[in-house]
Amino acid sequence: MVDIHATEEEQLNQIKTWFKENGKYLVAGVLLGAGSIIGYRSWDSYQTELSRSASAAYEDVRDAAAAGNTEQARELGSELIQEYPSSPYATHTALSLAVVALDAGDTDEAVKQLAWVLDGDARDSLKHVARLRLARVQLYSQNKAQVAIDTLEGHQGGEFAPLYDELRGDAWLALADEVNARAAYQAAIDSWDPDLGSAQLLQMKLDDLAVAE
Repeated sequence: MVDIHATEEEQLNQIKTWFKENGKYLVAGVLLGAGSIIGYRSWDSYQTELSRSASAAYEDVRDAAAAGNTEQARELGSELIQEYPSSPYATHTALSLAVVALDAGDTDEAVKQLAWVLDGDARDSLKHVARLRLARVQLYSQNKAQVAIDTLEGHQGGEFAPLYDELRGDAWLALADEVNARAAYQAAIDSWDPDLGSAQLLQMKLDDLAVAE
């Protein structure tokens, strides 16, 4: 500390003494602060470049899939997921690869990709999409109605709830359980959101059960 009542020369000597005793700590603090700023900027730059690279890789996967180059899409997609597993683009890539696999008739690969999304850190909305697609593959492509029901079990789905219930209804109907199928369809209609499109087909499913009864 500098004594404000000391003479100018005494104050100067006090400042010199203080710097001599504490200068190294001051320099270290300045260097640490500068290092933190540089480190943050470097990390931010790295993250930005990582995102750009993942985005470009994802576009390559989509282009290959759109062109019907199944093997290329799978190869590029696998590389992206391995290199950027925590990136949102990895999640979208897995969803795309599931579609590619289904188009190729490879339901096991589709299930694998969708399960990867569910096991990862994807946003809840994307997990709902993956879970619904997985249950549809199990029900419609693999004829595993009970497995599809198990996949949906315990998940209400939020805004996806009507889609969950409709799919549950289809699965129960496949198991010849009309009571549970009717209840699921009715729940889907009761919570249907116009943003999901027309509920006409859903209503027809429920009406058909009433006629059968």
